[in-house]
Amino acid sequence: MSHELHEVGSHDMKDINSLFEDFQEVIVKVTDTFAPVKTVHEVRKDKPKWFSNTLKNLRTKRNGLHKEWSQDKPNNRKRAKFCECRTKFEKQYATAKKGFLC
Repeated sequence: MSHELHEVGSHDMKDINSLFEDFQEVIVKVTDTFAPVKTVHEVRKDKPKWFSNTLKNLRTKRNGLHKEWSQDKPNNRKRAKFCECRTKFEKQYATAKKGFLC
């Protein structure tokens, strides 16, 4: 590598364009040799921007309550908890979506 640098410095009589081309070649060689190549992947979001952590947590709670109730259908107390949580989630969901779009 240092040999190439000495070659570039020995071209005192060249015009500025050819000196710049030599400089550019050295930079490209150094970059190709030492700079890491990084692959960038697009990050896919699993939820819309307006879907807050509060909504996510409420959805998880609603799904858990539904699972509990579905395993014990005759239990009206579990059904009432699920229905209450579902209603709360649906209201907050609609409010968040409407607020984001307006």
